[in-house]
Amino acid sequence: GSIDFETFGNKDSSLGTQLPVAGGWAFDDVIEMFYLNKDESQSQLVLRIFDELFLRLKEHNIKNKGTRYTFYAHNLARFDSLIIIKGLSTNNRYKIDPFWHDGSIYSIKIKDEINNITINCLDSNLIFHNKLKTLLKNFNCDVQKGVFPYSFLDENNLYYVGNKPDFSYYPD
Repeated sequence: GSIDFETFGNKDSSLGTQLPVAGGWAFDDVIEMFYLNKDESQSQLVLRIFDELFLRLKEHNIKNKGTRYTFYAHNLARFDSLIIIKGLSTNNRYKIDPFWHDGSIYSIKIKDEINNITINCLDSNLIFHNKLKTLLKNFNCDVQKGVFPYSFLDENNLYYVGNKPDFSYYPD
């Protein structure tokens, strides 16, 4: 499967100060997207994403007898690992075991202690040095990465509900 986060930070923010405002995952034919609610913290958003993922994996496990899964996060080593570790470390349900090499996190094992299911998150960017959009096309994937209106997002509309932002707010 794959997992991805979209973040927000002011123009002067470093990677470590980016805050997740959306995220999602996909595996088999299941795709789920999540958005930050006004009444939750960024850590609660990350927990909600993983709680739902592990619930779906539990259902998959019952049908297929699998307890170990591999998920790819593009740029995990530089970015998503910080979001995942910070978000999941607030809950004892998940055991987090990052694998470090040369100062970067190359993978993260996340175990749901209740259901005995483990996800190994790997960095697809360390395996294939290319944009995710290009990789998906090169491998003829049926599911493509969506686009996010990064230039629309600011501190005044983090919880925007309404029509899709104008086309000009989307990259490429």
